[in-house]
Amino acid sequence: MTVPDSFRSWGRWQREGEAGRLWLAALPGIVSEHCARWDLTVDGDPMHGDNGLAVPVSRGDEPLVLKVSWPDESVPDQVAALRVWNGRGMVLLVDADVSSGALLLERLDHQWGGGGPALPHPRARHRARAGRGDGGRPAGTRRLRWCLDALIDAAEMSRPRACAWAVLRSVDHWLWGLDAGLTEDPVRCAGIVQRLT
Repeated sequence: MTVPDSFRSWGRWQREGEAGRLWLAALPGIVSEHCARWDLTVDGDPMHGDNGLAVPVSRGDEPLVLKVSWPDESVPDQVAALRVWNGRGMVLLVDADVSSGALLLERLDHQWGGGGPALPHPRARHRARAGRGDGGRPAGTRRLRWCLDALIDAAEMSRPRACAWAVLRSVDHWLWGLDAGLTEDPVRCAGIVQRLT
């Protein structure tokens, strides 16, 4: 596995000084170690956001993603949250090594943003798309309600849980967008959060 040049030239590791440079150099070894530990084969080019790599892997015929993040205090929180959600409306955590920032996740067919959060399970998204019909999508607050209704139906979530999920994902993407220098996405995320809180 080769670390992409785009990640070598831009990423969280740069703000961490010498520790960041050592972590960047160790990334291929971290990926190799976890592939051996979890019986994985790399089967695609790594993707990345600001905070780490997402490497497409497989175990037999099961497609997965090995996510290796900067090992800070957010990793245990991510693992705890993913264990609580347990694949219900959120990516499924298959395994984790918190000390190295390595998470083994189910592979979803879409990601939100270059380093943004995972979306609901693909089956839920497919059912939401299938239920749109040809009536078009409303705009503004009505569209937000429409999207939440589609999520609730497709993922079989309660309305409070769907709203909490939408706020969490919006804030996560909002912060990532600000850090990445985006101008439109943070404004849109702020609007979603304002409407839902």
